[in-house]
Amino acid sequence: MNCRTFLAACIVLGTASLPAFAQEASYQEDLQFVQRLRTRGDHVLAQEFLQRLAKTAAPELAKELPLEFAKTSLAAAADEPETSKRIQIYQQART
Repeated sequence: MNCRTFLAACIVLGTASLPAFAQEASYQEDLQFVQRLRTRGDHVLAQEFLQRLAKTAAPELAKELPLEFAKTSLAAAADEPETSKRIQIYQQART
């Protein structure tokens, strides 16, 4: 009887933690997708996707978004051939 109670408690606790794990994994996957877009050179799509994420961001993701916006801007600036535009993008990324 005691073993059954322990087993039931483990099952309940194990399944209760699944939604939290799934939510964390989903925003990590979104950030990995943004990284792949940046690597591919699709900076505009990465910015748009980040803006879409920001509208419904969980608190954990909301903490990460300013850094991701800055990384995306810096990647766009690095690919910009014109110096004046590159400097302007760098300045925007700092704010």
